[in-house]
Amino acid sequence: MSRKRLYIAPPHRPSAAVRHRVVQVGVDYLTAVALDDRAQDSLANLADVIIQDQQDVGNELKAWTWRGYVGAVCGDAAYGRRDDSVIVRVAGEAAEMWGQGLVAAGARPSRIDLAVTIQADRDVPDAARRAYDELRAAYGETGARRSLSLIQSADSGDTLYIGRRTSPVFLRVYDKWRQSGYCWPANTWRYEAELKATAARNAVAQLSEHNWARSAIQTIAWQAFARAGLNPIWTASEDIDWRPYPRPVPDAERTLGWLRTTVAPAIDHLQSHYRLDTILEALGVAVGDVDDSELDSATF
Repeated sequence: MSRKRLYIAPPHRPSAAVRHRVVQVGVDYLTAVALDDRAQDSLANLADVIIQDQQDVGNELKAWTWRGYVGAVCGDAAYGRRDDSVIVRVAGEAAEMWGQGLVAAGARPSRIDLAVTIQADRDVPDAARRAYDELRAAYGETGARRSLSLIQSADSGDTLYIGRRTSPVFLRVYDKWRQSGYCWPANTWRYEAELKATAARNAVAQLSEHNWARSAIQTIAWQAFARAGLNPIWTASEDIDWRPYPRPVPDAERTLGWLRTTVAPAIDHLQSHYRLDTILEALGVAVGDVDDSELDSATF
């Protein structure tokens, strides 16, 4: 019986006139589990450092439970323990900073997300749709049975999903500029390879061989898309014109923003009827030693 040859689509390009540069490559998410006692202790100790780091930048510590694990979540990090193991999850900047250390502590990766972000020289809002159309045509030619879905949104941009969320390899291509509420630089697109179980362990083994170099992350991510039939518009060996991550907004800063936009106008209105010390007392805020003239003239 003849073997079916894997179809590799030609590089998808939204338009021949569109140029791009790779602006970020990194680990975007990692779940790691420690099973033996020694690895559990090492992972728990490192998790304490990671959680404290998240608290130090203003994130709130909260209780966290998942599948029998009991622990805490703070910002982009979560930690839990149960009778047989310890688990740590890190995302975004925390995954980039701590991923390699978690594996070095003896943790076994169960999921890793590798991300490559490109910036086009102009807006290409239909990039995901064009890739979707090309893949549907390619799969029709080869008889390949893969799950494809395209979510289109005028507000948050388009997202292409390749595979199923529960499968070992699940791929995403999405409009990072619009998805982020325009916080990311204009015309940025994100390619993400979500690898689980054996696929995650194989990827981490390859990364460890190359000291978690960004070039290795870029190559593994590119290969994941190529095996699914889509050659990204960036190449596996393309130079990285690095741009820093937009800083994640910590819980404390979000709360301060809520105070400014929601609470401050209400207090401003109340000051036409009450003294500031009465308002602060209602909020449970200690006034301290402030003379009456300051309270009468204070503005919030």
